[in-house]
Formats: sequence, structure tokens, C-alpha cells
Amino acid sequence: MPTIDFVDINDVLNYEFLQGTLKTINTTDDTCTVDINGTIYPAVCFYHCEWYPTQSLRSNGALSGSAMGFITCYHDYYYQIPATEKVIVMKKRDNSIVKVIGYVDIIRECYIVPTPVPPIQE
Repeated sequence: MPTIDFVDINDVLNYEFLQGTLKTINTTDDTCTVDINGTIYPAVCFYHCEWYPTQSLRSNGALSGSAMGFITCYHDYYYQIPATEKVIVMKKRDNSIVKVIGYVDIIRECYIVPTPVPPIQE
């Protein structure tokens, strides 16, 4: 499974670990936007899903399927509504890399889309 590997202590010190709130989520490419102290950043999801043991690293730096860790139900999956719990964000100080790596105080199972897919009632 892909991991975040730092080169040395200087590499570690180039990052901040902050608390944020997800604003949007895209399950097709595992990207999102996250609000950190009133500033919205584009980010990638880097959340290990236990049910998805073959997660691979995408070209954008996200883990495949990791956005499902921030979805709570089919309605939210269909409308791409992220969970609202506080998340942990790993942000490079120059803002070139922003990754959502987990929840602040919980561990959540990644959502699995049911098959067959139920219709959404409007």
C-alpha cells in the first residue's frame, strides 16, 4: 500500500499538519476542497481504506478509492457531499501539496456503493 515517505527531517519540517473541514469531494479522481481557517485549498484524498486493499497511487498524488472514506451514505455519494467531521490535512508550507489524510477524532470505514445501485428519489 502506498505511504507518505519523507526524505529527511527538512522534508518533514516543510509540512504542516492542520485541522480542516471538507467542502467538496470528487470520488472519480479522489480530489476535494478543504477549508483551513477560512481559506479553501484544492486537495487530494490520501486515506487508507481497509476494504480496498489494492489502493494505488494516482498520478495526482491521491490514493485510488480514498475519497470513499469521506462519504457517509449513498445520497452523499450520488450528490458528492463530503462528511462534515473535522479532518487532518497535511499541507506543504508553499501550498504545492495538500492531502487530506484522516479524521481528527474518529476512524471511519470507507463507504461501499451498494449493487445494484439504488435510484435517488427527488
